[in-house]
Amino acid sequence: MLSNSSPTPYCVTSATGFGLLLDVDGPISSPVTRTLSQPGIVDSLVTLANAGIPIAFNTGRSDEFLRHEVLAPMVAGGLTPEALVWGIAEKGATWFRFPTSPAETLNLQVDESIVVKKNVYDAARDLTHQHFADLVFFDETKRTMVSLEQLTSVSNHQFKARQNALNEAVATMVAKHGYTIEWHGVPVGAAGADVLHAISPDEPSGEALRVDSSIIAVDIEHPGTGKDVGAQRFVDELLEIGAPVPHRWYTMGDSRSDYTMATWLHENGFEVAHVDVRPADGVPSVPYPVLTHPSLINDDSGAHFLAQWAEMVG
Repeated sequence: MLSNSSPTPYCVTSATGFGLLLDVDGPISSPVTRTLSQPGIVDSLVTLANAGIPIAFNTGRSDEFLRHEVLAPMVAGGLTPEALVWGIAEKGATWFRFPTSPAETLNLQVDESIVVKKNVYDAARDLTHQHFADLVFFDETKRTMVSLEQLTSVSNHQFKARQNALNEAVATMVAKHGYTIEWHGVPVGAAGADVLHAISPDEPSGEALRVDSSIIAVDIEHPGTGKDVGAQRFVDELLEIGAPVPHRWYTMGDSRSDYTMATWLHENGFEVAHVDVRPADGVPSVPYPVLTHPSLINDDSGAHFLAQWAEMVG
C-alpha cells in the first residue's frame, strides 16, 4: 500500500509548465450520458497531452471504461504516442499508460492487496439483481472494487429518492460479512448516516471496507484506495520512466473526495489549485486555491477550464 509520509523527493521542476489530475465522472464525462459529450473536451485534452502536459484520469471508473470512453476519442482526436497520459482507475487500485490505439493490449497494473473479496463482490451482485435491478446495475468491469451504478434509463431524481435505502442495504450486507464499515462521503441526511454508523458486523473480522455513495452510484472499496493514492501513483509512474515531473498542478473533480489528490500534492511540496465543478455541495477549507465557475457545473465547467489550459499551451 502506498505511503503518504514526508519528506519526499517529489518536488521536481520541469519544462512542461503544469500537470493535470482529472476525475472523470462529472468534470470530463457527462453524469447523464456517461460519455465525453461536451463539445471541446476531447480537443482540449488532446491539445494539452500533445503539448507535453502530463495528464492522469484519476477515477473510480474501470480500465475498460477509460479505454472505450476516454482513450478511444482521444486517439481518434489525434493523441500522439509520446503523450504522457495515464488512466488511474478504481481509485488508485489499477493503472496504465494510454497506448497508441484502443485495440492495443494495456500494460495494466493491479494492486492485489486492495481487492474486495469475492464473497462481498458476489453478495453485492445478488443484492442488485434481487432488490435494485430497476434502479442500478452491477458494474462487471471492476477488478478490485464493487460499484452499483444508476441506470441511464433512471433519472437522478428517482435515484436520489431511493439512495438512502440502497446505501443502507449495501452497508447491512457488508456488515453481515463481518466487515467494519468506513462511511465516506455521505450525500444523505444525518438520519441516514446515523443508521449506517449503527450497523455493526455480526462476526467482526477486524477488516474494514469503505462504503462510498456518490451522485450516481454506491461503491464498496478497500480503505487503501482513494484519489490521493491515484495522485501518488501518477507521480511515481512519471518518475519511474524518467519523465519530467511538474512542480505546478491543477486537479479537477465534482465531489469532496476529489480534494484529496490536491491535498496530497500540497502536502508533498507541489504547487496546486483544485477545480471544483460542483461547488454547491460545499467547498472545504483547504490550504490551496479552489477554482470554480460562477454559473457552469459538471462537464460544462470542466470544458471551460480545459479550454483555458489548452489555450495556455497552444
